[in-house]
Amino acid sequence: MVQPAGAASTDAAPAFFLRGRGKIVRFMDPRTIQPFFDAARMSHQAGRLSEAEASYRQILSLLPQHADAMSMLGMLLLQMGRTQEALSLTRQAAAIAPRSPILQFNLGVVSASAEQLDEAIAAYRAAISTAPTLFEAHNNLGNALRKAGRLDEAIAAFRQAVALWPNSAQTHYNFGNALQDVGKTDEAADAYARAVSLRPDHAPAHLNLGNILRMANKTDEATEHYRAALAAQPDFPEAQWSMGLHHLQHGRFEQGWPLFEARLRVEQFPVRRIDGAIWDGSDLHGRRILIYPEGGFGDAIQFFRFARLVHEQRGGHVLFAGPPELKRLFSIQPGIEKYIADGEPLEPFDVHCPLLSLPLRFGTKIDTIPPAPYLHADPPLVEQWKRRLNPSDARMKIGLVWAGSPQNLNDINRSMSMEQLAPLAEIKGVRFIGLQKERWGTPAAGLEIENFSEQLSDYAETAALVSNLDMAICVDTSVAHLCGALGKPTWVPMCEPTEWRWLLEREDSPWYGSMRLFRQPRPGDWETPMRRIAEELKAK
Repeated sequence: MVQPAGAASTDAAPAFFLRGRGKIVRFMDPRTIQPFFDAARMSHQAGRLSEAEASYRQILSLLPQHADAMSMLGMLLLQMGRTQEALSLTRQAAAIAPRSPILQFNLGVVSASAEQLDEAIAAYRAAISTAPTLFEAHNNLGNALRKAGRLDEAIAAFRQAVALWPNSAQTHYNFGNALQDVGKTDEAADAYARAVSLRPDHAPAHLNLGNILRMANKTDEATEHYRAALAAQPDFPEAQWSMGLHHLQHGRFEQGWPLFEARLRVEQFPVRRIDGAIWDGSDLHGRRILIYPEGGFGDAIQFFRFARLVHEQRGGHVLFAGPPELKRLFSIQPGIEKYIADGEPLEPFDVHCPLLSLPLRFGTKIDTIPPAPYLHADPPLVEQWKRRLNPSDARMKIGLVWAGSPQNLNDINRSMSMEQLAPLAEIKGVRFIGLQKERWGTPAAGLEIENFSEQLSDYAETAALVSNLDMAICVDTSVAHLCGALGKPTWVPMCEPTEWRWLLEREDSPWYGSMRLFRQPRPGDWETPMRRIAEELKAK
């Protein structure tokens, strides 16, 4: 503890007394406080945080401008969850010694934790300016830039970090993440492979490398890395989830669905967090069950078929809580007692279940998927659209969807431009009807597409329009699922790599009997599937 100051010394340096290790020591020069600072850091490193905090504060009470103690106290407070106090102290310390790379680095760490990304980036750059070989600063700068969405700068920072310290598994892993963000999957795979070669128990690197290999259809190699991830970290929900998707993509539903449940333990997974008992699949005997979708509209439509089974096979009164765009369509389907749109108050229920957990509850195998069609459009709306389309026009009517929501993580792969529909311009005697609300551009020369986007206010309207068509040509979007669920002949030009639900290599789908898949032979090649579609349409 700090003792009262003694009598003034005849030396120029101020005198003070400090108790340490059971004795009082008199210092004539503030620089001789270093042993006590070292002891404080040792307590800090040993995890004796309260003891270390007291020691740092003791030093600062005697030397308020001791920047090292101030910065280390800030780092300690960050460990204790006192982020704003930590930020204030590390800012002060960095201002006292702006040329200290360590103090600037510490400020970067705390600023990044406080989501002050611009300040963190500036602090890391300041550290690098005085210590260019401080690889940790380059690595952390890359992390901050990536979090700020400045991906090209992040990649440059990581390149420098791995050049300075090529034996850091974590830095190669971080580098791989940034490369994957910009679609450089081959380079990302190399970075992850380097990470796991340096540290074979790096579970996240094994997971990400496995995901890249799975999407490249290198399934055996992907399996090896998923197993390595789970061997290193058995309770790793992201790895369990990915292994589940791997099994599902191969049609091994019995192994896939249980592991697929791990998605619910992934903190960032977009599913509603509902209080109350989750349904275990047993008979409900008239109890009320709340079912709610996850993911996008396509997932909701694909798995809605199971909600009806909850009523028919388990005796539940089904409350369905989901987006308002699906309310009118789903409300009229058999087995649904009430649809509760997002934002509306929930009604009392006995148990609840996420929609995509229902296949597991019913023990669904690839040959026991509830068949389509399982949706029907509202008859009055169907009649309205029949008149709108002019029933006297006997031409074949084909719906078109060429692009999905840009918010979808796979949109860069699954969507095409209107110009890439060009092979359809060769088809004569056909009416092409646009089935999407947005992303209209300039059609290919000679291709006329009727635009009803302003009238497609929700999926009930789209379903009624689809019911009046002869067939649909849709990329992998929610409307493709809608057309399949309605039993409409649907041809899907399929991107490569594909999602798990479309399995591997097949040109049909066990989910929709009326659907055909026209797969790309290589990523980005829309010409091949669209040319096949045009040739088969000519034959029809």
